[in-house]
Amino acid sequence: MSYRREATDVIRLTKEEFDYATQIKKPQSIAPAINTIAVKGDEDWTSFGGSSVAHLRKTLTELQSRLAENEAARCVMIHDYKGLVNFLKEAPEELPALPGRKAQ
Repeated sequence: MSYRREATDVIRLTKEEFDYATQIKKPQSIAPAINTIAVKGDEDWTSFGGSSVAHLRKTLTELQSRLAENEAARCVMIHDYKGLVNFLKEAPEELPALPGRKAQ
């Protein structure tokens, strides 16, 4: 599962699948996924829940750009449409910057 908040992490987790799909010549067969439903506990880093809309947009833009040239890429999937709608309604556009960190 490729649920992560950063495009580089999603790409890293799906690299072997992309390499294999390319090797066996299976175009448009890989669809990395992200999650917007709030996850509580130790695995909250696997979801954009608790993050900002700007962070989600940034990650989706980076994924789209990085996957555009990859023939094995089909799309980026978002887990649970209702969760996405709720996230877009409830999440702040940006999170305030903390000392030593940019706003997200």
